[in-house]
Amino acid sequence: MLGLEWGRVKLVLYDADWPRQFAQEADRLSKALKINIHDIQHVGSTAIPHMIAKPVLDIAIILPTFESGFKLIEPLRQAGYTYMGENGIPNRHFAYRGDPVTHHVQMFEHGSEEWQNMICFRNYMIQNPELAAQYAQLKMALGQKFPNDRGLYRIGKVPFIKRMVALAVEEYRGYAEEVRSKLSWPRQMPILASPYAKIAV
Repeated sequence: MLGLEWGRVKLVLYDADWPRQFAQEADRLSKALKINIHDIQHVGSTAIPHMIAKPVLDIAIILPTFESGFKLIEPLRQAGYTYMGENGIPNRHFAYRGDPVTHHVQMFEHGSEEWQNMICFRNYMIQNPELAAQYAQLKMALGQKFPNDRGLYRIGKVPFIKRMVALAVEEYRGYAEEVRSKLSWPRQMPILASPYAKIAV
């Protein structure tokens, strides 16, 4: 069941229903915000099969520009979300829904470093289960150490995440150029939006 008190750290076993719940909310947001559903991505640990996670769905939305996100604040509020501004990460729009919290929405400009890192990390964890297992062990250790301090919990994950993103970017760089060449996609078009993109193409 989704739901977590603000600031707390609680990890639960993976729920096979999370993808369905994400798809349901993505459809609702697509209609409420009047945006393409393909611009809405399931990110975070609930998007990684078999990963322990906080029982909160993390949703990322890609924007043409950061400024365009301001037009979506009121529709987000009408959809039941509380808007929090950047909330500690520059050039990000952040909102949450529920009390206790059940959903996070993060909105980033297309091509931004934060967006690329988030998608690369998710995809790399899905495609490398042994590394995902290491991440799960780290999360459990940090959750036990900082059950009431999500800030310190998050900081403890940073070195591992940065290392995985660096590996992912290096691996995907050549692949990205190959796909663009074969399919003649514009250079600015995201090609790693699907967690299985590297496998499927």
